[in-house]
Amino acid sequence: MAKLTPQESGSLITLYCADRFGGEWSNLLQAGQNGSLTITLHKTSDYEFKQPGSGYAYEAAASGQTGTTYYTLSGSTFYFYQGVKVAGSGSFLGQATKQEMADYIVKKGQLAEFKQLAKKVEIMDKSGQTQRLSDGRSGYFTIPAEMQGTWYSASNYDGETTHSKYVFGQSTNFHSRRQVRYKGNHNYPVH
Repeated sequence: MAKLTPQESGSLITLYCADRFGGEWSNLLQAGQNGSLTITLHKTSDYEFKQPGSGYAYEAAASGQTGTTYYTLSGSTFYFYQGVKVAGSGSFLGQATKQEMADYIVKKGQLAEFKQLAKKVEIMDKSGQTQRLSDGRSGYFTIPAEMQGTWYSASNYDGETTHSKYVFGQSTNFHSRRQVRYKGNHNYPVH
């Protein structure tokens, strides 16, 4: 599976959990479709999760609201929760890898919905220094170790393909390092 942006990961997880587990995740998906979503990073030490993951608890919420749907990440496995209260644990729902989630939404025919929702996801970091990102791609914040590295993306809108390269370190300025636009349906590498 290709690497996903943090926004795409938030979209994938929300779609998967809403369809697979329902409940509060379904409510979150509906709110995101009608508005936008915020994925907020917290320290897992502030919670009591069954699988605390690698130091971060990801709160998924309708923008401007406090969420009760969370996930953690350990290695390549995500662990899903709902009904989470501050300093609490909530209900453990299940686990999946990104590949399993991607296969699931493809099987359900939700790729268009995935792409639309990814455009509506903001990322916030409250794990240490709080800083709201205005568009999900601008500003500084701490990147979890599992998400650090070089990421590539390609978008095709109205016959124009945009290739982007992102390099994320522990504390990274979220902006595209290089972006190249092509007319037509080409597949050119970005260096």
